[in-house]
Amino acid sequence: MIVVLSGLRSMLEDVLAEQRVPHITLIPANAVADYRPAGDEFPRKVVADWEDYNALLSAAAQLEPMGVTNIVTMDETAVRAAAFLRGQLGVPGQNLHDAVAFTDKAIMKDRLRQAGIPVAGHRVVHGIDNVRKAAAEVGWPIVIKPRMGFGALNTYFVEGEAQFDELLAAGAFEPETRLPGAVRSTKVTVGLEDEYGFMVEEGIDVAHEYHCELLVFNGEVLYALPGRCAVPVLKGAGGTYGSALLEEGRTRDAIAALAGRAASALALETGFVHCELLEDRSGRLLVGELGCRPGGAMIPHMLKLQHGVDVPAIQASLARGVEPRIDWKSSGSVVALRGVPADAGRVIDVTGVEEVRSMPGVVDVVQILKTGDTSLGSVGTANFAGFVFCEGRTSGEASERAAAAAARWQVVVEPTTSH
Repeated sequence: MIVVLSGLRSMLEDVLAEQRVPHITLIPANAVADYRPAGDEFPRKVVADWEDYNALLSAAAQLEPMGVTNIVTMDETAVRAAAFLRGQLGVPGQNLHDAVAFTDKAIMKDRLRQAGIPVAGHRVVHGIDNVRKAAAEVGWPIVIKPRMGFGALNTYFVEGEAQFDELLAAGAFEPETRLPGAVRSTKVTVGLEDEYGFMVEEGIDVAHEYHCELLVFNGEVLYALPGRCAVPVLKGAGGTYGSALLEEGRTRDAIAALAGRAASALALETGFVHCELLEDRSGRLLVGELGCRPGGAMIPHMLKLQHGVDVPAIQASLARGVEPRIDWKSSGSVVALRGVPADAGRVIDVTGVEEVRSMPGVVDVVQILKTGDTSLGSVGTANFAGFVFCEGRTSGEASERAAAAAARWQVVVEPTTSH
């Protein structure tokens, strides 16, 4: 029996159901209202949340008689819980020690530095009143971020004390309440005053931000596919988010090599890794952080359009303990994506999708918000009105086309609340 920890997205269990593979899905209580799997044929079980280890012990006791063969998740919020259950049930796979290193950014960066991998300096801070002391040690500007998190949630690049005071007065470091229940089932959105502490990190003057999507099977990297962000994530004013996969060359090779070293330093044997990397103004390449999951914000769809890589199908193979088959798609073009932001409020008008599809280079459009829907506004790299995908001869051309198509896609919102 395969156990899937889910809640944020049901892609994996949907593929397993389609393939008629027996499995049971665990869902945190906060996610039940939003959980929308394709079918109801296979059983599901609700647990309190991914940080309630007594509830997970109870779940392990109920799962043990079922003969569990694998425990898998595509959600970063559930990585630790999956590792805990493996330990309780004696199931092979990532252990809790390594799962913590993939989800606690302070421990992650300590391990990476010990392995000789360049990362930004940091301090662990308990209490917002101690930020200035930590900033004096690492030097302004700084980045303030949760120890456990993703998608730039509750993460801020702070130039100096004056800006820090402005953010503090605006309540920027309070718990995030706008995101789905599955995200609120961990410490990801608790705010920076939680007893767990948070990070004050050296603020890198970023020239370019990259990401690299890796697939590892039994210690071997099956693919490493780098992309460049349209703008560095923490400089993405107005919800600007986008990426373009890189053409072959020295930059792509250097990013793939460093991401592979980082995944190895965190002892990943089998699974996906989403690695974020920063290039500073001097050309130095650093590892930002890693997630033990596929990339979010429609990156898997971009991989499928350019390379034919089917992330959910690959994860289903990993869940069965089978080396995944990758049917590579050959194309001379490069694919880029761009998110379409929307302010918070009720959507009253949206540009027609067919109009966006007619723009040069557009190969696909994914619409999320329609007229009458409620927009929560952009939160980190989450909550976009839609995504547009374009191809070009180079990553630069593809990115420019994606930006133009996203600009054509207008979302008119009637404000209902302010944040």
